[in-house]
Formats: sequence, structure tokens, C-alpha cells
Amino acid sequence: MIRDTIWFIFAGWLIPRWFAAVAVVILSTALLPIVSLLWQRPKLPKNAPELVRGWPILGSVDFYLQRCKFLEKQHKRRKGQPFSLYYGPHLIVGLVGEAGRTLLFNARQFDVRAGYSILLAASPHIETDIDNPALSQVNMFKRILTRERLINSLPKLLEDTDVVFGGLSDREAVVPIFPFMYRLVYKLTHRTGGVHEIAEDEELLDSTLKQFSSMEDCSLLQIMFTGWPLPSMLSKLWAGFKLHRVITGLMKERRRTGRNETDALQFLMNLGETDLEIVKCVIGILFSGLLNTGVNSAWLLSYLANDRMWYNKVQAEVDAFIARHRRTAAESVLDILQRIPYHDWDTQLPVIDVCLRETLRINLYGPAIRKNISDEDVIIPGTDQVVPSKAFAFYAMDGVHLNESIYPNAFHWEPARHLPGREEGTNKAHEFVAWGSGLHPCSSKVATLEIAVAVVAMFAHNEFHLAEPDGQPRLRPLPNLNRDNLSVNWPSEAVYVRCSPRQTRV
Repeated sequence: MIRDTIWFIFAGWLIPRWFAAVAVVILSTALLPIVSLLWQRPKLPKNAPELVRGWPILGSVDFYLQRCKFLEKQHKRRKGQPFSLYYGPHLIVGLVGEAGRTLLFNARQFDVRAGYSILLAASPHIETDIDNPALSQVNMFKRILTRERLINSLPKLLEDTDVVFGGLSDREAVVPIFPFMYRLVYKLTHRTGGVHEIAEDEELLDSTLKQFSSMEDCSLLQIMFTGWPLPSMLSKLWAGFKLHRVITGLMKERRRTGRNETDALQFLMNLGETDLEIVKCVIGILFSGLLNTGVNSAWLLSYLANDRMWYNKVQAEVDAFIARHRRTAAESVLDILQRIPYHDWDTQLPVIDVCLRETLRINLYGPAIRKNISDEDVIIPGTDQVVPSKAFAFYAMDGVHLNESIYPNAFHWEPARHLPGREEGTNKAHEFVAWGSGLHPCSSKVATLEIAVAVVAMFAHNEFHLAEPDGQPRLRPLPNLNRDNLSVNWPSEAVYVRCSPRQTRV
């Protein structure tokens, strides 16, 4: 009886305290990210653009969930003036108009890689030093992706594309063009800036591409709660660990056997960089070169398959390109293409060039993002307002690429708008910004070479048209643009092309 009484009293004392302790732990776990988020959030200076009122703590979530509608609403409400918003801990300034994009692309204080790696969380952070650019990974990229490397990589690019597109015509394949081209560009990017062993091993190519796809997934909560071990962050860390293990394993094997390659990995190894820095640099190059090039190469072929006039123009250009360099009737397409110098690939395909330019214009309409990495506020031209230090700046590229006053009938794919005599988008600076602009250009040489090689090989080996999954002709239009996409314009549905052998010999 006494024991039961003592136990009853003890339980009565313990249970409420146990529940209280559990409640404190749960509340602390829930409140800690919120407190951390608010602690990290920079204060809005008085001379910053007017703040868009968003959700408490979370900020303007529609900037990510319904970006197009959100921006249209803000532009209308603020009559074309810049504005500020918070997304979680991040202060973001929306720039508008010609002055806004001029600032975005010309400000030395703005860094593109810091912007995208944090606000999209879809690419690794690439170190940049505003005062010592020679020490940054950006400078390392420039040392790797040189004209000489492209020239040396060209034979392998041609071999890879010949095998891939020749195989399509052999079996009259129906292929989902976007994953097909994405995989091919991943392989080609390993030739120009990655690891040859991965490009040459189909199983390793597929497994590492799967890890890259995991790292590209962009979680809105991950952006908001930067650094917290959310499922998306853990998934990216695991994928990054697997990639690191693969690349370091290949480096160890080269050192063990004394094997030397001519790829970017070997270049970095010969410089004496640490294994970690080498892996970071290779992954950074692959991310920079894969996403836009992979998706837009597929859009280019889709647009051509959908427009027979431009399809025929490209076909004629490819045939003439090959015929100019043919020496004997017995030569294969690959024999001829491998003899063509890099300069000719860069200068003798003007039709493909304008088709690619138009594809980029109509598909690159998302936010161009920069971070003010300096310790000073940057004045917005024509105003007394600033982009605060450590804040992000963005400019929606559809404000220029889909602007009817610059590109009439802007939503229509029309390569002729870039031909001499029209040359839309060249009257003023920063009216075509697909390759960057001003002080923030993007080296387009790697992407244009990879796409040109792929398009020439496709047309040299195949006739193709849009199709349904069962191979029947696709009579429906291509999917509409999704202007709420955060980065590249993946189609809202699968797009297939059906390939058959050329009816006339090239």
C-alpha cells in the first residue's frame, strides 16, 4: 500500500514534467529554424526599393511558386519601378527595364555564381573572389575550357555523336528527345571538361548522370532554410558523395597505373591541385555546361522537326558543309567531319547558328540572378535606391527576350529575325542575354560546338519528324512555355521524334 502510494505520488510529479520536457524539445526543434531564419535575414535599408509584403517569416513565396503572375502583379502595381522582397532569410531586389538589366550585367560587385547556387540551390557553389579573381575557380574554368582544348576534344565529340545518331537511323528509332539529348550532352561535356573514363563507360555514364540529376533538384524549403539537413539537402549530399567517390577512384587508378589522359581531370591533376578541389572543379564545369545545353539542344531539334522550312534549310547547310570537305566518294561522314577544322565549325554553319539563337531567346526567360558580394550598396541607375550589400538582384529575362517591342510576335519561333537586315535584339546593349552580357558573359564556345556537332550528325544520318510514343506523326503543337519554371524550360510533356535513314546519300 505504501509502495503504491509512493509510486502514485512520484508518477503524478514526473508525468507532467515529462510532457513539459517533450513539449520544450518539440517547440525548440520547430522554433530553431525560424529563429535562425530571422537572425540571418538582413535589414532593409531605407533607400532600398519598396518592400513587397509577404507571409510572416516565409516572405514572398509566390516569387518561386507563381513567379510569372507574381512579377506581372508587382510590375503593374509599382508602374515599372524596382522592388524588394524577402524569401526566407534572403533579401532580393527586383530590377526592371533597360536600366535594371544594364546594372545587372555591368556591376562588378555582382556575382552570378553566388546568386544561382543559393537562390536556385541547383548547382554547387563556385568560389569567386572579387578582389583576387585569379584565385577563384572561375579563373580555373577559363584555363581549362580553352580553344586548344576544344580543338583537341573535337575528334572524340565527332566519334560519340556519329555512334549515337548513326544508331538511330539503323533501327528507325522513336526517341524521347529531351532525355536523349541530355544524356548525349552530358557525355560530350565529359569530353570537353570532365573525365574520359566516364564518357567511355556507358554504365558509369548513366549512374553518374543519375547523381547529377539528384543534385539538380531544387527544393523551395532548402533555399529558405539554407544548410539545414532537409531531405533534399541530404539527397544532394549523398549524390555528391557518390560522384566524389567515383572521380577520386579514377584519379587513384591513374596514379597507380601511370595512365595519362588529355581530359580536364588530367589537367587539374598535373597542376597539383588537391583531390577535393579537383572534384569540385570538374563538377562545377559539368553543371555549368550540362543543364542549359542539354535542354536547349533538344528544343532546337524539336523546333526544326516542327518547322519544315527551317528543317530543309538546315539540311541543305549540313549537306553543303559535308560536300565542301569531301575528297572521295568512298569516305564516310565521320571521315569527312573529322577532317574539318575547328574554325569551320565556328564560322560555316550560319543557319544552325540563327536557329540556336532563336531557340535560346524563346526558352531562356527565367530570372537572371546575381548577388552583391561587395561590402557596399550599389545604386540603381536613374533612382536614389540601392541593391544592398549581400542582397540578391534579379532581372526576369522574359522582360527582354519576350518583349514585343524588341522581338515582334515574341512567342513565335522565327530564326529569320536574327538574319542580316532584321537583326532584332541588336539595337541596344543587353537585348539578347542568353550568353550573358556586359561584365558577366558566359563562354558560349563549348555549348555552341557541342550543339553544332550534334545537329550536323543528326541531319547527316537521319530524316526525322515529331512523333507520338507509338511512332505515329505528332499532329499536336509543341508544349507551351511554362514561364514559372525556375531555370531551364523543360517541356510539360514528353516530346518524341521518329528517325529513319537518309533517303539521299550525303
